[in-house]
Formats: sequence, C-alpha cells, structure tokens
Amino acid sequence: MSRETRARPAKGLGVAEALDALIDALPQVGAGLKRPQVPAELRPIFAPGSLGPRHIPALFYLLAHGPMTVTDLAARLGVTLPTASAMVAELSRLGLAQRSEDDIDRRRTIVRIADEHYGTIERWLASRSGPIRRTLQQLSAAERAILVKGVRLLADELAPSAAERSGRSPWTAPAADQS
Repeated sequence: MSRETRARPAKGLGVAEALDALIDALPQVGAGLKRPQVPAELRPIFAPGSLGPRHIPALFYLLAHGPMTVTDLAARLGVTLPTASAMVAELSRLGLAQRSEDDIDRRRTIVRIADEHYGTIERWLASRSGPIRRTLQQLSAAERAILVKGVRLLADELAPSAAERSGRSPWTAPAADQS
C-alpha cells in the first residue's frame, strides 16, 4: 500500500477495515517509537543497567514544562511519588537532572534538566517527537482530538488489568469472600 493510499482519509471505515489498516501500520509505528536514537554523548548514560525507556517521558515533561516538583512530575507521569522520586534520583545521579529545594516550601524538591546536558536533550527529544509533531500538523484540530481519544482508549485497553497487576490469572475468577 502506498504512502498516499495510507494517508487518505477513510470515510465510513468499518471495524474490520480499520483493524486491517492498523495491523498494517502499527508495527512500523511501534518500531519507530522504540528506536532510541540516543545521541553519542548520552549513550554511556543510557548503557544497559543505567537508564532506560521509562526515563524518557520524565525528560520530555521536564523539557516541555520546565522545572517542577517531584509530586507534579509523578502526576504527569501517572506514577506514585516514590517511583517518581526514584526516577529523579537516577536522572540526577547520572547528571541529566538537577534537584533543588523549593524556595517557598523547603519540604518540596524541584527538579529540572541539568544545564550541562540541556541542549543535547532538547535536540534529541525534538528529533524523537518530530514525526509525531509533523503528523499532528497534517491533521485538523478535530482529527487530532479523535486520534488522541483513540490512542488513549487503546492505551486503556492495553493497560494491565487488576488481576494481572496482582499476579492472578485473568482467566480465573477471584476467590469467593469467606467473611
């Protein structure tokens, strides 16, 4: 299928046709999003056993929104405060983030991208988000809203169920309440 055919808007697309189109496109999208393309100067930091893909969204948020509290970063990432604190500690230990006390409330920690790596991280993340940004620019505001809604729904469908998170098989019924 040509790029032009894939890019053409589909009117009245049935579920089966949409599924076929997505099965065709999603492997390429997934492969493109997974490709780390880490700049040479950051490769030692992202070596096995140090940082990984889970740290990239934190860097995106810090770059896009500037310094923020660890609590705010946790909320944006949808993780617990201890998880966000651990991520910030790892980023700080390797020199990618800087932590400081909040001048107004000294109990709070402010985190930002380290000055030393700011330009490199900015260029790297711009190159990673470029294909998404260019795709979104080709869509109308209404089409962007539909795309975002669809991706969020898919993410919700793919999220682990409570049974999977607890280690129970999703195929077995929960034990009867014995109380």
